[in-house]
Amino acid sequence: MKNFWFYAAAALLIACVAFFAAGCSCFCKNQAGNFKKTKTRSLEALEKTPIYKFSESEMDIYVRHLKEKEPNLPKRIVHVARKHVGQPAATSLLGEAPFELYDPRPLYCLEKTDGISFIEQTLAASVAYDWRSFLVLMQRLRYKGGEISIAARNHDLLADWLPANNRWFLSGLNDALAGKKVVSFEVSTRRREFFKQWGIAQDCSEDVIKSDYIPLELARTLLLDLKAADIVAIVAGIEKPEKISALGLIVPARDGTFDIIHAERGAVREEPFLEYINRKSSGQKESGNQEGEQVFGFRFYRPSSDPLARLWALDGPDAPHVSGPRGLLQTRFRYPEWAEPRAELTETDKAAAKKLDIQLDELALLKARPLYEFNEKQLGKYLGYLQETEPNLRKRIAHLARKNIGQPYQLYLLGEAPFETYDNEPIYTLHKSDCVVFAEHIYAMALSRSWEEFIQFLQRIRYKNGEIGVLTRNHYTEAEWDVNNEWLVEDINRKYMTVNAAPMIARTNYNKFFKNRYGIDVDIPDLALNTWFTPIKFVPDMLKELQDGDFVNVMYGNGKECYASHVGLITRSPDGTVNFLHSVPPRVKEQPILEYCENLAAENAERIKEKKAPFRGFKFLRLKPDPIANLRKIDGPDAPVIKPPVGVMLGPGRRWAPKKD
Repeated sequence: MKNFWFYAAAALLIACVAFFAAGCSCFCKNQAGNFKKTKTRSLEALEKTPIYKFSESEMDIYVRHLKEKEPNLPKRIVHVARKHVGQPAATSLLGEAPFELYDPRPLYCLEKTDGISFIEQTLAASVAYDWRSFLVLMQRLRYKGGEISIAARNHDLLADWLPANNRWFLSGLNDALAGKKVVSFEVSTRRREFFKQWGIAQDCSEDVIKSDYIPLELARTLLLDLKAADIVAIVAGIEKPEKISALGLIVPARDGTFDIIHAERGAVREEPFLEYINRKSSGQKESGNQEGEQVFGFRFYRPSSDPLARLWALDGPDAPHVSGPRGLLQTRFRYPEWAEPRAELTETDKAAAKKLDIQLDELALLKARPLYEFNEKQLGKYLGYLQETEPNLRKRIAHLARKNIGQPYQLYLLGEAPFETYDNEPIYTLHKSDCVVFAEHIYAMALSRSWEEFIQFLQRIRYKNGEIGVLTRNHYTEAEWDVNNEWLVEDINRKYMTVNAAPMIARTNYNKFFKNRYGIDVDIPDLALNTWFTPIKFVPDMLKELQDGDFVNVMYGNGKECYASHVGLITRSPDGTVNFLHSVPPRVKEQPILEYCENLAAENAERIKEKKAPFRGFKFLRLKPDPIANLRKIDGPDAPVIKPPVGVMLGPGRRWAPKKD
């Protein structure tokens, strides 16, 4: 019965990670991008194939088979570990993509491994029922409480990984093996220093971890007390024990002794454990460790007799509990001793807070917090405050754009839900962006003084005439977005570049686009828009005309046939530098636009060689002085006006009837 509930729970919980196999990219041939393309080998062939050459579907077949073939957990662990021998090994292969982009590496990799991933994959495969439960269990081993985020990853083996998994999968053996002969040591976690490598200003508690190890000489005398599938943790340091540097797995050798399987010197290897101890006693450096680092001894752990039963007791009936990053609406890096930073408030700030009934401490928090960590209510309050303290629209745009620097990038974030189901994504997002979503949100925020105004302006910018629908969304940047938002921005290339502006034709192909992207058959006339852009060599001449908040299309193409592949906003630095502020993988950034232009131009030779359209220049659009007054001339005094899909009886949710054969 427990097997049934585990299988059912895994099937439900996999919803939060189901798209790993479709979205995780990796340097591996067997990764998710090729999931459906891999020809599945027979079970007989898989028995003879190393596990690191499996595809995901083959892993699914094999763990199902292994669970039925071998009921003994330690034997399954040993079997899986030996099928890893020869697997190429590197360091730090995995991250949190696609859930987070601080470390944009994928959640799993079958073809390669590192020291800890080898152990995690071996243990997960030994208790899994299929591919889905294998993937979920692997994340449960990697993350505290199964929360997939860089803050919850078990980074430190001694302080994080071993204590977390000692609660359900492992049990410590040092006391039982050596009693009082163990040697005590303590280390500091140094978490603040660690998180700096990810560009995270993490203010978290520094813990002192007290532990012990069995010295190398004593370990030689305890080999007969070990059992198959025991885990060995290597205690290393330069002058004294400082950390657990690696993990290995104990397996029985043919001569009645024990071998160790571990990732070292570029591959997963099996060697006699006694020879390993002798090698480390002679001072040979552990692969990947710092120069001069030595091995002092070991900590030993034994797999639980029924780790899944212990996990049910820990996580409840829905075990294993795995989730995406928690606390996305607030600053997520919270530790007991950490207090979120506050900004200093001016007298103007305090007066605005009083007028708008905002608590001073809340305003201080919002001023210091990145914009992409706001929730809806906080954003509404902040927009009211910003309108009260900064009357200049261009300065509000620059302020909000810079406050969003660092926002994670993700493509295809928005749709029409709940109005339509062709693209069942929401109509706004605060925590991530792509290039168009970023620009639209910043413009809408800068025009608004409340959450309600923001959501209205956003839809008015995203859709032609404010009509929410997949067919009225401004998909084509030059032919639709730029044209339908002429109340907000205007083309200035011809005005300032005169004869140096380059003519171009922007075309649409609605029927093909909607059929391929959304499966909608429509008969909509295509457009061929004649317009202008500024070629690469004349971009420096245009800089003096650009102002905060201007809109930029990044143009590619051949001859007169050009298209915008990217967009962003103009900002100016105090020294006069003209910047391009845009959402690009992995996160929103600001950089000098000439530097960006030169970088793209440098790629052209390779693009042309690969028969790809080269970068041609920029199409610049000027932010108009009073967009709201312009919009009132179109929408009337109630601007911005937005509408649900119009003409829903004419076709599948739209005014344009489906194309008939």
